[in-house]
Amino acid sequence: MVAWLLAADEPSVRYASLTGLLGEQPDGPAARPARHTLMLEGAVPRILAAQGEDGHWQSHDLARESKPGWRRFGFPLTYQTDVLEILSIPAKLGLSGDGRAREARDLVASKADAPGRWKLERTFNGKYVVDIETRGEPSCWVTLRALQTPTA
Repeated sequence: MVAWLLAADEPSVRYASLTGLLGEQPDGPAARPARHTLMLEGAVPRILAAQGEDGHWQSHDLARESKPGWRRFGFPLTYQTDVLEILSIPAKLGLSGDGRAREARDLVASKADAPGRWKLERTFNGKYVVDIETRGEPSCWVTLRALQTPTA
């Protein structure tokens, strides 16, 4: 399966596989050229080309203008996403720190409780063999995801 991912036509899949599955450092000997290629080919240059002259895309801020469900953090995600996952994607590609995501990062920070935990706000409990944590309570899985989300 990994060989299939490494041979994918989408360069960002190769880079994410090298760094996320195989543990290659972002500036390691295999990841560095893969990162360079993803900036020149595939989805990344198409996404960058779709920017307006002001540097923004149609949706200017993930937290303010995203689908309402994206503001509720959950686990597992299945077919639904949230701001935590959306923020993780550019970070996995080495592209975190974009100022346009400031409100999304602020949203993540605002949802932490005093001890630094995040609640399970959306769940598929009752639809699986076992329930995963309790809606409205601090969640180990959501907290782990939030702590892995870039804040800068």
